[in-house]
Amino acid sequence: MKYLFYLLFVCMPFVATAQCQLCYLTEAQAKQVVNYLNNDSEVVMYYDNCRQDSKDVARRIKIKEASYTKVERNDLFEVSLKGTIVGIFDIVGRRTENYVKNDMPFSDTIDITFLHIRAGGFMTEEGIQTWEGISLGIYLGFDCDPCVEPFQYPNQQID
Repeated sequence: MKYLFYLLFVCMPFVATAQCQLCYLTEAQAKQVVNYLNNDSEVVMYYDNCRQDSKDVARRIKIKEASYTKVERNDLFEVSLKGTIVGIFDIVGRRTENYVKNDMPFSDTIDITFLHIRAGGFMTEEGIQTWEGISLGIYLGFDCDPCVEPFQYPNQQID
C-alpha cells in the first residue's frame, strides 16, 4: 500500500503540470506567496482536475521552506515548497475522509491554485474547532479556478 501511495506522489507533479494555472507568477506575486507560506505551518495540496471522474489524494504538508526562482519565460517566477507530507486523505464532497498519518519528504514547484490553506474557522456543536480549506490563489485574490469548493480542513494535529 505504501508503494502505491509513493507512486501516486511521484507521478502527481506530471499530472498537475497539465492544468497549470498559477505555476508562473510575477516577482511581486511570487514574493507575496513565499512570504505567506513561510509564515504558515502547513498546507493541503489537492488537485481535482476539474472533472467529475477525476480522483486525487489530498496531501497535508508541514512547511519547512518556501522559495521562488526565475524561469526562462518572460521574467516569470515559480514557487518551490519543501516540507514533509504528514497526512494523506480523501475529499468526498466537502468532507475529509480516510486520513492516514504519513512521514514523507516533499520538495517540488507548486501551482498555488491547488494549494489549500486553513481559513474560516468556527466551533461545531460538539465544541470542536473546524476550519475550511480554501485555495491559496483565491485567498490572495489571483484569478484561478481550483475546481473544488472549500472543504473541511483535517483536524488531526501535526506531530
